[in-house]
Amino acid sequence: MKHRSIPFKRMALSAVFVAAAALGTGTNAAIMTGPDNGELFLVVMDPVTAKMSYTLDLGISAKDFWATAQQDVGASLFRTLDPTTDSAFQTFMNAADLATTSWMLLGFAVDQSDETNRTAFTTLTNNGSVAKQTISYDGMRSLRSPALAGTSAVLTSTTISTLNGATNADILASTHDTADHGSAVASKDAGNSLTYFSRNTSFGDSASGSGDGSCFLNFQVCAGNPIGTSSWFYRLTPTLVDPADPAAGIDDVSVTHDEFDNLGGDGYWGFIKDPTSSKHFLSYTLAGANPTVLTSTDAGRFRLSTIDYSAQSGGARLIGGLAADDVAFQLGTVSAVPEPESWGLMLGGLAMLVGARRLRRARQG
Repeated sequence: MKHRSIPFKRMALSAVFVAAAALGTGTNAAIMTGPDNGELFLVVMDPVTAKMSYTLDLGISAKDFWATAQQDVGASLFRTLDPTTDSAFQTFMNAADLATTSWMLLGFAVDQSDETNRTAFTTLTNNGSVAKQTISYDGMRSLRSPALAGTSAVLTSTTISTLNGATNADILASTHDTADHGSAVASKDAGNSLTYFSRNTSFGDSASGSGDGSCFLNFQVCAGNPIGTSSWFYRLTPTLVDPADPAAGIDDVSVTHDEFDNLGGDGYWGFIKDPTSSKHFLSYTLAGANPTVLTSTDAGRFRLSTIDYSAQSGGARLIGGLAADDVAFQLGTVSAVPEPESWGLMLGGLAMLVGARRLRRARQG
């Protein structure tokens, strides 16, 4: 994972949408969590006012996204959430207070029979605060590999599995069991204890707290952010005793974490409300980089032949298809969500670099 300080630039949408590429999408009426078919999904929750959680199956293969969304040519995705066409989202928004609402983007690719083959994908809480970013990052980094393997298996076999097949007694409304890319809304006050994202279903306010929230995986990875605040995206896997021999098992050390990025910047998700309507927009953004600069090295050639397999196609790539409303967003009717602020971990190092540069200039003068 690379830490970089990159100034925010408003997206040049006309350049971002130069070319389109298909991404593997799910075709099942459920949020898939298997090792080969795990999907990404959005969670919007208000644990304070509405005490409800909303889920949307994006139908995006997490495994494919891992490769497709890190291209050095850049990648973008836009999705429109319209309460007038999604009754679950309408129910949630009618009860929620935006001031106490947060969103997170998750995904699981879990082999229930093999603890070495369990992967989680997640945003991280930053709330626009460098201090909060640092706490969230440290929490994720300190997660032990056995905890990731164990909690991801339990969460997918219980909470997500129950959510997929929930009946009227378990949930307010759901199309996860009947429609591709379905959605659902669950309520704590309605007694949806098995489908509402809460501490009871492995989502709490923190590892040390007792309330509901967006911290999961042993309550050490906090993923939620306020609407209008963006987040970088991470892939978490157990660290193996011997990477060349998975049969040796997982090591009791911190998880292996990798940020979605390319040679020029970091990929990030954003979720924002359209100020002129009741619609909301979900976006993934990764600015393009020039991959040719590394083709003279072994590392560069390896990257181009593996993760960045289609960098030579040129032009930034659009992930997935666009509905009419998404096209309107593409053309700039709503501004993109800004990239998160720089990590607090970098501040000390940057200050030292600036100080050293000033000292050299003073001596040269």
